[in-house]
Amino acid sequence: MTIFEHIPHYTFNIENTSISPQFINSSVTTFDIKFNIINLGKFIKDSIDIRFFHGLPNGTIVDTIYLRIEAPAISSTHEITFENKGIAGIGKNIIFGEIDYNNKTIKVNINFIKDPNNNNEQR
Repeated sequence: MTIFEHIPHYTFNIENTSISPQFINSSVTTFDIKFNIINLGKFIKDSIDIRFFHGLPNGTIVDTIYLRIEAPAISSTHEITFENKGIAGIGKNIIFGEIDYNNKTIKVNINFIKDPNNNNEQR
């Protein structure tokens, strides 16, 4: 038995993340990121907050995007749009995402009693 059988556990499915347009140059005004959130744990009807930061090659954070989405039972797909910063954005840009950054999703306390026969009993 794992803790995730009792609580939600959300993560990004990086394999299904895409950027459009695929090649971003300084003349493109915006770019989109399509991403999936998956729930590896128990489904509890709730909403979750997500935050994204856009960092330029010089380390400056230029955009922060906040989303509130319905918590997925299994998986959900979303899309966000960032403004292209033109010449300042030439080089390696970083997009950093956080799920439940303010720690508001439902939490469940699980207590176990260890019996002499090494069987765990949930209480």
